[in-house]
Amino acid sequence: MNKNNITYQTKAAAEKDIFSHLSVCNDSFLPPLNERVDIYSYAKKIAENALTFEAWDESTLIGLIAVYFNADAGKSAFITNVSVTKNLWVWALLRCY
Repeated sequence: MNKNNITYQTKAAAEKDIFSHLSVCNDSFLPPLNERVDIYSYAKKIAENALTFEAWDESTLIGLIAVYFNADAGKSAFITNVSVTKNLWVWALLRCY
């Protein structure tokens, strides 16, 4: 991963991108994400209903924040996911030293 290749987008990830990203990050969740949700269904729900903030390394989704906004509740929101791939996590840690 080259930091010069990282780009940021909003609501650009397709369901397949989100599914792939969550699958790669599965074991970074405690407990693993697939022990709590069906990853395919969760990715579909995020793609259809959430506002996403994304970090991309070329065509690979490497960071994802997904937020649901509840129109009925005024200005409330729920952050359902914050995840980064291990490559991005390691790169960020190494920058601190």
